[in-house]
Amino acid sequence: MENLDRKQLGESMAAAQNGDAAAYARLLTQLVPILRRFVGARLRNSDVDDVVQDILLSVHTARSTFEPDRPFMPWLITIARRRIVDYQRQTMRIAQLPIDEYSLLRGNSVPAQVEDEIAVAKVIGDWLPRLPSSQRVAVELLKLRGLSLKEAAHESGLSVMALKVATHRAMKLLKEELMVGSIRTSQ
Repeated sequence: MENLDRKQLGESMAAAQNGDAAAYARLLTQLVPILRRFVGARLRNSDVDDVVQDILLSVHTARSTFEPDRPFMPWLITIARRRIVDYQRQTMRIAQLPIDEYSLLRGNSVPAQVEDEIAVAKVIGDWLPRLPSSQRVAVELLKLRGLSLKEAAHESGLSVMALKVATHRAMKLLKEELMVGSIRTSQ
């Protein structure tokens, strides 16, 4: 994208902030292919349109935060990256197929990355029930389900600070568990 195009995007957003509906419509139309390329390079094709739409909604919601004297693209890319991360958190799933099912799917060869993911999933599956209830709830809501701290606090009845502390302690234990497991398997 040329510098002139980037400048025009910023000017269109500034005009939209001042109530120019035509400039805003033009801006959103111009953003769609840019965002599709950006998101498409980071996610599966089937997810791109959903994330692009979410980004456009976020741009609309945050349009008042754009400062016309600042570059437009870093502002846009920041929003896009955050929406991609949010989407990935919401769709994150732990692999639950046993190795022999993976080997059937993969023609009897299991890539090392899949074996590592299965090993981590097994450790997490074994480790999670052993956690104190507040830590287990924090991990399930924040890390596995991808809820925000506010949403998790509302659902669990725990304070935001209690969730932060519980998650920190649980993740520290998980790290130790994974380190011990990798030491055992390398010996």
